[in-house]
Amino acid sequence: MLFAFFGARMAGEGDEKVLLISGGIIAGAALAIWLRTRLWVLIVLCLTVQGIIPAIKIPLRVLDFAILFATVSYLIFIAVRVLRVRVEKDILDLLLLVNLAYLGSVFYRNPVGLHSLGSGMVGGRPYFYILMAFFAYHVLKRAPASKADVLRLPLYITLGAAFSAFCGIVATYKPNVGAALTPFYSGFQSFESADALATADLDSRQITLSAIGNSGILYLVSRYAPVTLFLPIYPMRLFAFLTCTVANLLSGFRTALISSFIYMLMSTWLRKRFHDMFILVGLVTVLVLFCVVGNNRMFRLPTPAQRALSFLPGDWDAAALDDANYSTQWRIEMWKMVLTEDRWIKDKWLGDGFGFSESDLALMKSAREGGQGFIGGSAQEGWMIAGGFHNGPLSAMRYVGALGLLIFIPLQFYLAVRYYRLIKVTRGTPHFCPALFTGMPVVYGVFNFYFLVGSFDAALPETLLAAGILRLVERNFANSTAVEKVATAVLEKKKWTPGRTRIRRPVPTLGGV
Repeated sequence: MLFAFFGARMAGEGDEKVLLISGGIIAGAALAIWLRTRLWVLIVLCLTVQGIIPAIKIPLRVLDFAILFATVSYLIFIAVRVLRVRVEKDILDLLLLVNLAYLGSVFYRNPVGLHSLGSGMVGGRPYFYILMAFFAYHVLKRAPASKADVLRLPLYITLGAAFSAFCGIVATYKPNVGAALTPFYSGFQSFESADALATADLDSRQITLSAIGNSGILYLVSRYAPVTLFLPIYPMRLFAFLTCTVANLLSGFRTALISSFIYMLMSTWLRKRFHDMFILVGLVTVLVLFCVVGNNRMFRLPTPAQRALSFLPGDWDAAALDDANYSTQWRIEMWKMVLTEDRWIKDKWLGDGFGFSESDLALMKSAREGGQGFIGGSAQEGWMIAGGFHNGPLSAMRYVGALGLLIFIPLQFYLAVRYYRLIKVTRGTPHFCPALFTGMPVVYGVFNFYFLVGSFDAALPETLLAAGILRLVERNFANSTAVEKVATAVLEKKKWTPGRTRIRRPVPTLGGV
């Protein structure tokens, strides 16, 4: 009643911002009391919700709000002794600290600030994102998660991806509705107005659909044997698989189709269904041939779908082929310039850090207004200034140098090996699905980072988040296994000593000390 009284008064005086912040604080407190130790669920729900809330005038992503909210709440719970969790440190913590310590030295040598504060070097937002991922790592590795929540972890992440795709669909097909909802979430803003660097040939591409396409395929192949997705005897699986495949096609990304096929092969291999490998390859080949041969003969695929399939021989539209070839060509030209010129990377050994100068920012702003550039357009120059080389090792050399890349490599490979070990040990258990869902992108991400379209400024925070989820699943699986062993011993009336298996003590992780 008090909030209603003061809220009505603030609304009458025009203090909507104060009213919104006050309501958010009250809602946040209520949510923290309700969820308590399950606050980590908010982080995984918002992993793919990368937009901001323009109405509150704070340039933070929804994911950042979720991480900060969970971190502060857990600190309060620890202070008031509601939460008592002690997790042992292991090699993963050491590798993370080494990478973050070196990144701190890069920031010290190349300090960067904010344009609004009059700093000479701007564009240091990746530092903040990495800090948020570091907070999330500590929350996830300490969060007391129930077995039911961990088993639903793939569903939580997929729901977040579905929300992002829904926002993109509304922005594309219902621009009036999207414009009305944009103040509450920027994801409802149309692609053209959200990114002025977009070229004209992207008008028909549904970029946001790749979120649900990738996450949906990953969820399906983690939960079910991939070969069963093609069988009509499982109509719901078949429908979901075709829907996610169509979403990947309409996104226009060639890498989305490639990654989906790789996830199918990886899931089949890790399930030890080796005989299904040949059947799966044959089914995918038939589906691809149907699209390639049938296009322009029996039906006409949308231009984005033709662009996604343009790496295969077929009768594709000239616009789709030109766009795909142009995308590949300017990346190759860009890589040559980065390797042969000193303008784009000043210190290839120690790195230039995140950010760029005010003069570079002015150049990027002018590029957004259009005009002539090099390598086919002005947008590419803006990406090169910011370090967006579409190549993992080159972007790492731009930000942290060759030395930073050498420090990052052991972290990547150790995390991939650790996930592989988790997948192997959970095979045949309920934890196999979340292990596959979170582990396959990490294993495949190593290949993607070095040979496809990696980016260090995105790879490092993603690695931190993946490490936190790994610790969460590992600890929950170890605790569940210990409880099952105790229950089995009791049921079988075997001698069991409580001191020999202490459930209350933190169970060492699979790769821990």
